[in-house]
Amino acid sequence: MTGRPAPWTTPSSETIVEDRWIHVRADTCEDVSGRRIAPFYVLEYGDWISVLALDENDDAILVEEYRHGVRALSVPRFRR
Repeated sequence: MTGRPAPWTTPSSETIVEDRWIHVRADTCEDVSGRRIAPFYVLEYGDWISVLALDENDDAILVEEYRHGVRALSVPRFRR
Protein backbone atom coordinates (compact mmCIF):
# COMPACT_ATOMS: atom_id res chain seq x y z
CA MET A 1 0.00 0.00 0.00
CA THR A 2 1.31 3.42 -0.87
CA GLY A 3 0.57 6.02 1.78
CA ARG A 4 -2.73 7.15 3.18
CA PRO A 5 -6.00 7.29 1.26
CA ALA A 6 -6.76 10.69 -0.23
CA PRO A 7 -10.13 12.42 0.03
CA TRP A 8 -12.48 12.25 -2.92
CA THR A 9 -13.48 15.36 -4.81
CA THR A 10 -17.14 16.21 -5.42
CA PRO A 11 -17.60 17.73 -8.89
CA SER A 12 -21.38 17.88 -8.43
CA SER A 13 -24.05 17.38 -5.80
CA GLU A 14 -27.85 17.27 -6.11
CA THR A 15 -30.38 17.51 -3.29
CA ILE A 16 -32.87 14.64 -3.59
CA VAL A 17 -35.05 15.23 -0.49
CA GLU A 18 -35.00 18.09 1.98
CA ASP A 19 -37.51 18.60 4.75
CA ARG A 20 -37.51 19.15 8.50
CA TRP A 21 -36.58 15.50 9.23
CA ILE A 22 -33.96 14.52 6.67
CA HIS A 23 -31.76 15.83 3.91
CA VAL A 24 -30.67 13.39 1.17
CA ARG A 25 -28.25 14.33 -1.55
CA ALA A 26 -26.64 12.46 -4.44
CA ASP A 27 -22.99 13.36 -4.90
CA THR A 28 -20.82 12.62 -7.90
CA CYS A 29 -17.42 11.78 -6.47
CA GLU A 30 -13.99 11.13 -7.96
CA ASP A 31 -11.06 9.42 -6.29
CA VAL A 32 -7.43 10.39 -6.89
CA SER A 33 -7.22 7.86 -9.75
CA GLY A 34 -10.04 9.65 -11.54
CA ARG A 35 -12.60 6.89 -10.93
CA ARG A 36 -16.13 8.25 -10.73
CA ILE A 37 -18.48 7.07 -7.97
CA ALA A 38 -22.03 8.19 -8.74
CA PRO A 39 -24.44 8.47 -7.24
CA PHE A 40 -22.99 8.40 -3.73
CA TYR A 41 -25.95 9.02 -1.46
CA VAL A 42 -25.41 11.11 1.66
CA LEU A 43 -27.96 11.30 4.49
CA GLU A 44 -27.85 14.34 6.74
CA TYR A 45 -29.89 14.52 9.93
CA GLY A 46 -30.52 17.29 12.40
CA ASP A 47 -28.99 17.21 15.85
CA TRP A 48 -30.37 14.66 18.29
CA ILE A 49 -29.53 13.00 21.55
CA SER A 50 -29.87 9.47 22.85
CA VAL A 51 -30.94 8.78 26.41
CA LEU A 52 -30.61 5.58 28.43
CA ALA A 53 -32.97 5.73 31.37
CA LEU A 54 -31.95 3.89 34.55
CA ASP A 55 -34.11 3.10 37.55
CA GLU A 56 -33.05 3.31 41.21
CA ASN A 57 -31.27 -0.10 40.87
CA ASP A 58 -29.33 1.08 37.80
CA ASP A 59 -31.40 -1.23 35.59
CA ALA A 60 -32.08 0.07 32.10
CA ILE A 61 -35.64 1.07 31.24
CA LEU A 62 -36.29 -0.10 27.67
CA VAL A 63 -39.32 0.50 25.47
CA GLU A 64 -40.76 -1.75 22.79
CA GLU A 65 -42.03 0.38 19.92
CA TYR A 66 -43.16 0.14 16.32
CA ARG A 67 -40.47 1.22 13.81
CA HIS A 68 -42.08 2.10 10.49
CA GLY A 69 -38.82 1.94 8.48
CA VAL A 70 -38.53 -1.82 9.09
CA ARG A 71 -42.30 -2.31 9.61
CA ALA A 72 -41.72 -4.22 12.83
CA LEU A 73 -41.66 -3.87 16.58
CA SER A 74 -38.26 -3.13 18.05
CA VAL A 75 -37.61 -5.66 20.77
CA PRO A 76 -35.15 -4.36 23.34
CA ARG A 77 -32.37 -6.74 24.24
CA PHE A 78 -30.14 -5.87 27.12
CA ARG A 79 -27.54 -7.92 28.91
CA ARG A 80 -25.39 -6.95 31.83
